[in-house]
Amino acid sequence: IKLASKTVPTAICAFATVAAQEVARRTAASKYDVDLTPPFFVPVWPLPSLGTLGAVSRRLSLVPNEEASLAMSTAAGLTGFAVSLLIIFAGLALGPDPDKIVNLNFQMLPLVLKVALKPLLGQTSLSDLPDPFAAPVSLAFPSNPVLIGGITGLMI
Repeated sequence: IKLASKTVPTAICAFATVAAQEVARRTAASKYDVDLTPPFFVPVWPLPSLGTLGAVSRRLSLVPNEEASLAMSTAAGLTGFAVSLLIIFAGLALGPDPDKIVNLNFQMLPLVLKVALKPLLGQTSLSDLPDPFAAPVSLAFPSNPVLIGGITGLMI
């Protein structure tokens, strides 16, 4: 139960990112009088701890021009990026999980996130070598569910 309670904040953060994207897409669509279906949130199975992989909504009316299509797409993407960054900053402010259950597997991240997050994460939890990046072991940093949720939101 303790481990399961650590996954709920991650799922909520990922869902918040996707929900913000949908709100932005619908706001942009209403500006151009484009009707959309209600969103279908795509679940992550067999990993329900991550929440959702995104949302799918269909356009019920024709898009009047390319500007409208671009506006809907960029509004969703930029909003998701902004919300994810806010969640990441909140996760960094919270610091590592006091129970030492949650770790961030650094090697699984895209290169841009590795470069951006490395100075902020502190010491690795699996290696005490002077240069842990030279070690062939898997690297993990002490983290918290909110930070994991923000990083997941960036990748959605």
